[in-house]
Amino acid sequence: MTTQFTSAAFRASALFFLLPISFLSGQDIFKITDNSLPDEKPVVSGQYVAWRGYDGDYEIYGYNLETGVTTQITDNTVSDGEPQICNNFVVWDRSDGADTEVFLYDMVSGVTTQITDNSFYHDFNPVVSNHYIAWLGTYGDDFEVYGYSMETGEITRITDNSFNDQGLKISGPNLVWMGNGHIFWYNFETGMTAQLTQGAGNRQNPDISGNSVVWQGMDSEGDSEIFAHNLSTGVTIQVTDNALWDNFPKISGNYIVWYDISLIYGGQTDVFFYDMGTGEITQLPNETDSEFFCEVDGNTIVYNRYTGTGYEIILYDIKTGLISQITDHDFGGSYPHISGDYVVWQGSDGADMEIFGYKLCYPCTPQEKIDALIEAVTGLFEKGLIGNGPYKAFMNQLNKVLNGITNENPCKAIQKLEVFITLVEAYIPNQLSEEEGQKLIAAAQALIDQLDCLEVPKNANAVKLELALYPCVPNPAVAQTSIAFTVPAPGPVFLAVYDVTGSQVWVLAEGEYSAGLHEVEVQVGQWEEGVYFYSLKIPGEAVKTERMVIVR
Repeated sequence: MTTQFTSAAFRASALFFLLPISFLSGQDIFKITDNSLPDEKPVVSGQYVAWRGYDGDYEIYGYNLETGVTTQITDNTVSDGEPQICNNFVVWDRSDGADTEVFLYDMVSGVTTQITDNSFYHDFNPVVSNHYIAWLGTYGDDFEVYGYSMETGEITRITDNSFNDQGLKISGPNLVWMGNGHIFWYNFETGMTAQLTQGAGNRQNPDISGNSVVWQGMDSEGDSEIFAHNLSTGVTIQVTDNALWDNFPKISGNYIVWYDISLIYGGQTDVFFYDMGTGEITQLPNETDSEFFCEVDGNTIVYNRYTGTGYEIILYDIKTGLISQITDHDFGGSYPHISGDYVVWQGSDGADMEIFGYKLCYPCTPQEKIDALIEAVTGLFEKGLIGNGPYKAFMNQLNKVLNGITNENPCKAIQKLEVFITLVEAYIPNQLSEEEGQKLIAAAQALIDQLDCLEVPKNANAVKLELALYPCVPNPAVAQTSIAFTVPAPGPVFLAVYDVTGSQVWVLAEGEYSAGLHEVEVQVGQWEEGVYFYSLKIPGEAVKTERMVIVR
């Protein structure tokens, strides 16, 4: 059964173009290697990284992202190939000039195991997932697929045909590959093999995540489209249907990413993703640069962008639409890989190729997230992008959030974050740009999603603003000051100033006001020096009062 998604399912949301760079883009880039040898082709899984480095021949190296410890896994005079990694297991092939064998290294135990040991054919391009390893082996005139179970120590010959099998990808016990224009699947637990594609066509570059398989294949118009297959249901869908050349799909969970060469952009490459839950295709924002080498893990896409002067590493958050350019240099960064909280890639330091890393999730903890939000609001105020009133209102709410987090009261923190979001929305677009406002909202929502409170509905529509009166800025004041206040619902408002005897000396606001945050500029140049009080009143609410000092 084949289901086709046409161009009606395609969208490229205009909102994403309002969010060019995330202000919460992460910690500084860190160098995993720093030597005079070329290091290249890094791969990452969880807390472990592996790559190959050249010291006259290629050696395999490993790195623990949590401890910062580097391990030289091999040290010999023959060539060790490109490593692959899953959790703490690293696999690679080694050529001694006569034949090629497959090796396994455990980053936890430090034990190296030679998986194959023969002298009559080559074993190469191994992949690993959980406790299973697969690789290609030459037998006669073509490549065949072999598998190995770490639990039993047994090697299984999976294919026996007259054509080349290649492009191995593995996820848990499921293995896929391409051969003779078709996509094949093998399950290590059941020993079952199946051909997933039928009919004429050239299918290439399969990838797999759980029970979902993707590949690119030619359509009747002669261009390449993206296809997806569910191993549980046996259903294949055609994801794309266009005149573009869709290439190298990658899959993680519910998301498929790929890039294409678009003729309408004169050969520019663009990155797309498909949500299997909604059936929607989204083109990532891109005006003039070529983008490629994309991967996805969780809600994050990482890819390369060529800016004309160098290759940069870009992150895209599927949930928020935020884009972060995490490199900005002329030396270039390429072959990005992502797993969990980390991205790794190879890039030049001006002398040779090194391995770099980046921790995506920073700020990770609720404390880090609220600290970053407070820093962001302070930065907007210091740059003059928000005034005294919004700054005081925002900081008042964020300090209440901080109090909830510090005292381990996530329900309170969520309530105050929802009020904060409502305040930000009230200031867009008049006193806060759409771009900066959406960044604040996305960061606050990310913190709400992380906090666990079953008592509070996480629904912005249920948020009730509080009656609030904020300290005037500046205070003491000489010629003018600014007073901000929040009202919870539309209705009459009365804001007045009183002297120390309680006599009313000035009415600042009187009449109907909308719900939300308001700000009043007060000229005090003609007032006498001294202490004053200003009070906010609305029907049915307690009076709010603050102190003001006038100096000459």
